[in-house]
Amino acid sequence: MRGFTVLIAVFCACAFRTTIAQAIPLECGERKVKTVFLVQHGTETKEGHWPWHTAIYHRQGQDFEYACGGSIIDRNTILTAAHCLYTSSGRIELDRLSVQVGRNQLSEASTRSQEHQAEQLIVHPGYSPDSVADDIALIRLATDITMTRYIQPVCLWNMEPNHELIVGRNGTVVGFGLTEHDRVSDYLRQAAIEVVDSWTCIQSDRVAYGSTLTAGMYCGGGKAGVSVCNGDSGGGMFFQFSDNWYVRGVVSFMPLRENIGLCDGTKYTVFTDVAKYREWVAQFINPTLASVREDPLLVDSSPKLRLLNFNTCGISPYTNGTNDSFLAYPWIGLVEMLAPGQNKPTAFCQVTLISEWYAVGPAHCFRNDGMERTVRLGDYDRSTETDCIERNGTTVCAPPVQILAIERIIIRPDYNQLSITDDLALIEFRRPANISQPNVRPICLPVTVALRSYKPTAFTLGGFPVAGDRVVASTPTYLNSVNCQERYNAINYPLRKSHTQICAISVPANYTGPCERMLSGSSLQTVQAFGRRERHFLQGVLSFGARECDATVPDIYTNVAIYLDWILYNMRDIRLSGPDPHDQLIFTS
Repeated sequence: MRGFTVLIAVFCACAFRTTIAQAIPLECGERKVKTVFLVQHGTETKEGHWPWHTAIYHRQGQDFEYACGGSIIDRNTILTAAHCLYTSSGRIELDRLSVQVGRNQLSEASTRSQEHQAEQLIVHPGYSPDSVADDIALIRLATDITMTRYIQPVCLWNMEPNHELIVGRNGTVVGFGLTEHDRVSDYLRQAAIEVVDSWTCIQSDRVAYGSTLTAGMYCGGGKAGVSVCNGDSGGGMFFQFSDNWYVRGVVSFMPLRENIGLCDGTKYTVFTDVAKYREWVAQFINPTLASVREDPLLVDSSPKLRLLNFNTCGISPYTNGTNDSFLAYPWIGLVEMLAPGQNKPTAFCQVTLISEWYAVGPAHCFRNDGMERTVRLGDYDRSTETDCIERNGTTVCAPPVQILAIERIIIRPDYNQLSITDDLALIEFRRPANISQPNVRPICLPVTVALRSYKPTAFTLGGFPVAGDRVVASTPTYLNSVNCQERYNAINYPLRKSHTQICAISVPANYTGPCERMLSGSSLQTVQAFGRRERHFLQGVLSFGARECDATVPDIYTNVAIYLDWILYNMRDIRLSGPDPHDQLIFTS
């Protein structure tokens, strides 16, 4: 029978419910140490970035040796895997167990770290050292942990326990396990691991997973060479929602390499699903609360920020102080669809490019209707093959447009097509956009508190009109929520406007010119200083408005800044393994 990496633990016969001292709930899941970004590809972490991770040591002879990981879940309780409390001799004795928190390096203790002894071991009653089922346990510490900026509890998963909600999403695992060179890492490391469905896991290796997976487990795997390994057992898999981190999984086991006894990094890792054991855990701990702050977004410390290109975002190389809109907004993309019986795609919506791999647009443009959609980037005039303009006596022409196939469409889960709220979708391309071309560039997102605090009285709106071929621009005026709702009530359309929407009037009062309705998804922008220059920042995407041009009825935009955490959470670190001649970018000229 093939071996598994199930690394050591013990049962404390605690059938009774332990009395929990009531206290003010502890805030959880917040990083107190802020950093600009953190690479998530099996790399060393920054001190304080995972303040809930715990190092569990076993005494071998006179020395304590690192054995497993764990997670702080209240003032004196550590969540870990049950097998981490066993040795080859059976149940570990309390005096042979040491727990260290706030530690980022094994070889050298920091002044910020703390050492605690175990007072009680609480193993799930269904666990047996001869099996991998119910592989979850708690360590009750003899002394309370002193919370600091570098030592904090993580939140227990409190959302739906359905496995389907996390399939396809990346969680983060951290630990001091073996590196790709089969050496124990001296520094705490992290990796992004994608959750897969149980059938995919079983199909990958029926011998390893077919008879072991239970409803209390799930599988995950990283990119080539990135996985959990010996010594990572007991550590958590963490997901970020809004501004708080939650533990959903505990590292349990993965298959071993043949005749070596070390983990096989090409196989899926099995995690104990904390969501399925929440009630069991809750009876032994003090409750914690997700922390609340004035600014609910902490994306400026998100590890995903490196997926956004801050060197080129929001800069239009064509404007140069001129007032025309010739490719002034190189982040505009047209959603095209080839309807039955037609030989030419129809553009019916607009998206905004936010990185080489991703764009955002209205959810209502991506109905599950079986029609394939593509995104056309770098266009200015749909009626011409090549976009050119005379400027200062010189003909300026743009590079060819880029047409990209769509790999994934992620619809905001609370999107309501009746009230048209939370009307946002994240679009992932099959191949990256070529953002080295001047007519295709991403816009910036307002990722810092300072950028989000800017309150303009007017915006810049860029996009294609419904009945026109060229990009146009206007300056909609901001309208507050009360006035906005009053105006929609006047046309018998009660508006369920919230802070997730922006209200702005595009048609000036007493306007008598031609009506120019914009495509859904048109980009509502601000120009703000960032670094050493001014850049365009995406504030909203056009969701809906009045059917006819009406100076009294404002347009409604989805407020993109509100969804930054969700956008970054769903973005993946995509790296091409090499050119695929069968799936190249399609260029037209």
